[in-house]
Amino acid sequence: MCIRDSYTCTPTADALLLDYRTWGSGAFPLWLRLPAGYDAAAVRLDAADAVFTVERVGADQYVVLTALPGIHTVTVRTLPSPPWWQSWWLRWRNLREPGVG
Repeated sequence: MCIRDSYTCTPTADALLLDYRTWGSGAFPLWLRLPAGYDAAAVRLDAADAVFTVERVGADQYVVLTALPGIHTVTVRTLPSPPWWQSWWLRWRNLREPGVG
């Protein structure tokens, strides 16, 4: 079980910065909502790259990673989402020409 004591989330033009402090007995899932119109490019937990997934709940997108108890900083690098037609085109192109993208 993890007890969250405090956190500060600071959005910037190209990142979300989360400073948190917890006490607990082990790792726990951490969900951070991405700003509308942005995708996650990379995630770091302190100074190390973190493995993450992006989950959609309704219209919202969340970065999900495994966090650790203690005092830590999570940095999510964000990029503007491409327009819907560009995403569709890239998927279609990758299906038609594997290995291109």
